[in-house]
Amino acid sequence: MLYLSGASGGGKTTIAQFAAGGWGNPTRHPLRLEGGRTTPAGIFQTIEHLNGLPTFVDEAHTIADPKRLEMACYSFANGQRYTIGGADQKARGGSDLYGTLLLAGEAVPEFKHAGANLRVLWVDASAWLPLGAEPRSSEGQRRARSAS
Repeated sequence: MLYLSGASGGGKTTIAQFAAGGWGNPTRHPLRLEGGRTTPAGIFQTIEHLNGLPTFVDEAHTIADPKRLEMACYSFANGQRYTIGGADQKARGGSDLYGTLLLAGEAVPEFKHAGANLRVLWVDASAWLPLGAEPRSSEGQRRARSAS
């Protein structure tokens, strides 16, 4: 699990989309989810549906219930099973969770210092040079030349 945090324009979304782009369109569901439009259950269902492919949650800091996101990250990192609740209020079945979970957001989530801390690779985009560059910029051209 990887969490990219930092200021807007730091290239967080670009680098996560690059990472997920080898398996399909990284700008659309199911490879990409919007933090403000999903829940931990939605993230788990997408991870299960993708069967090991990377899942990218953009703007993760906008998720409605940050505490539930922390629990979801902790469960995912521990390889716990995703169980499905029945009408009788009991958990049933479920499947193993595996793959890659990429999270990007402008705010550092509260759970950086909680139980999930040791199970997440944190990259602070504000502490490093910007990961992205403006289209057709001299910086982008310089990086392209140095990478080839």
